[in-house]
Amino acid sequence: MEPERFTLKVQSIITKACQMAMTKNHEFVSPAHLFSIMIDQNFEHIRQYIKAINVNIEEVKSQIDVAVSKTPLASKSSKDTVPDKALQEIFFQSDRMANEMDNKYISIAQLFLAMLKDSFILKTLKSAGATDEKISEFSKSILEGKFKVSTVAQAQYEYLNKYTIDFTEKARNGKLDPVIGRDSEIRQVLQVLSRRTKNNPMIIGEPGVGKTAI
Repeated sequence: MEPERFTLKVQSIITKACQMAMTKNHEFVSPAHLFSIMIDQNFEHIRQYIKAINVNIEEVKSQIDVAVSKTPLASKSSKDTVPDKALQEIFFQSDRMANEMDNKYISIAQLFLAMLKDSFILKTLKSAGATDEKISEFSKSILEGKFKVSTVAQAQYEYLNKYTIDFTEKARNGKLDPVIGRDSEIRQVLQVLSRRTKNNPMIIGEPGVGKTAI
């Protein structure tokens, strides 16, 4: 699945889960790694989702941390830790849900719903207080677009919309200036972005030379 299929927030979660697995020299990236990052990053949406299904978040975190620690170690140091079959299935299910909801991108909501179908995650949540009824009600409210995040989470997005510029959205709508004669610079940026480490390009130049367009 192409990374561009996920929202930037979800891409960040997946990247950090992979980095966690590599740092710990784990053989693969599992749903436990992903869920651990989702909790640790303190996303307001995730905390509200967990609260909606009547779960003690600290208890879940404790169980997830234990599961992560039990992940088999790689036989040798690997530069490319890949998702296990369970995590691949979660990505597949989140993609299917995004299509069903007619969403172009896979959001945290769809990723969380897909994780509820994973046997390990489901067992962990149930042991921390979740019930089939609560999970079913929550899933239905998300799929039908009836679940509302709190004003705190909404305010975070309002601040972003008020004080920042979404260049991805501008590019999607064709509102950025065209890039002319910058093939070499674009290739260099792509090359840097493709690196496993040190993949943050910095574009330096005089005003008006096309840095933003690149």
